[in-house]
Amino acid sequence: MPIYYCLILKRKLIQARPFCLIAELAARQHQTAYITLHRPPNVTVKLPTVNINTFYGEIEEFHSFWERFENCIDKNESLSQIDKHVFLRGYLDAEAKRLVDGISITADTYTMAKEILKSKYGNKDKVIQAHLDYLENLTPIKDVSPSALNELYIDCNRLQALDALGEKTQSYLRILAPKILRAFPHEICRNWVVYAKRENLAESDITKLMKFLSEEVEGTITANNIKGSLVPSYPIKRHAMPKMA
Repeated sequence: MPIYYCLILKRKLIQARPFCLIAELAARQHQTAYITLHRPPNVTVKLPTVNINTFYGEIEEFHSFWERFENCIDKNESLSQIDKHVFLRGYLDAEAKRLVDGISITADTYTMAKEILKSKYGNKDKVIQAHLDYLENLTPIKDVSPSALNELYIDCNRLQALDALGEKTQSYLRILAPKILRAFPHEICRNWVVYAKRENLAESDITKLMKFLSEEVEGTITANNIKGSLVPSYPIKRHAMPKMA
């Protein structure tokens, strides 16, 4: 932990420094254990068992991060304001960390730090636009391996994040469907067109498209696993053909 943080805490609360070190370590390692506070001695706080990932400043990830942090730390009545502030700073890194680096870690500045983060990353319209921009600019994959297809499909699941934010993805049918489809290999695109016509579906039906892509990717992974299991794990001895006289 930076030395100036500990000096500030020492002035404000002499016995908070041991807790400060323990709490930040627990936060950075994503541990949920019994944290012994030295304010007053022998007081223990049980944090809920939940994994909170470090937030680096990606606006699309803030909603998920803050939802977990709020339920686990911010609304935990067993923690003081300074405790919560220490944990919050322990879960920040990169741009998000630099954004509040100039604020001292005290009970009084905890609310200020929260508001700065929410103002920068919590704007719903900005989050929605970030997801839409990402989907509109999907790069067609060159590697058609099962793992690459799976990663691309996971990226496309930002649609679920939009739904969770209350955004009606059906409003973007004609825009998003072609862009998502073009990121996949030609064979999968052709299969979708044939499937949509056979089932009398609109090619821009996002819901049906995502279900189809899920099945295609899963089928590719399964087929690859079956093919791999048929390859012998031992070298095949090839016998030389007898020479003709």
